[in-house]
Amino acid sequence: MTMGDAFDQPRPRVNASMLPQHIGKYVCLMGEVMDVDQNGLMFAVKTSDGQRVQINLPEPLEEMVQGAIEIVGEVANNCQISCQSYILFGADFDMNLYDEAIKLTVEHSKFYPLADSSNF
Repeated sequence: MTMGDAFDQPRPRVNASMLPQHIGKYVCLMGEVMDVDQNGLMFAVKTSDGQRVQINLPEPLEEMVQGAIEIVGEVANNCQISCQSYILFGADFDMNLYDEAIKLTVEHSKFYPLADSSNF
């Protein structure tokens, strides 16, 4: 799958507990940056549901990443994310409210076609 494919297919918004149901698929994951590896090829985030997820990058970071971050990438077998793109949101982001929104989209999946309530 090419990088363009990551943006050509639906990318459901998920929290860490939903990653096992999306292995091999592209997702959108929100989290707070925790640790950045010295070589800049990976960092960890604390997701909206409070879990730690490793994010792997195709090339080293060229900027400092901190605060809230949205990652689009493919879920690997080990539930790590192979990042295709990311957007920094800074420090002023309500992760608890975001997690509640994720849960609502799954609970009411008929109104949110990218959410699949059978996967929650």
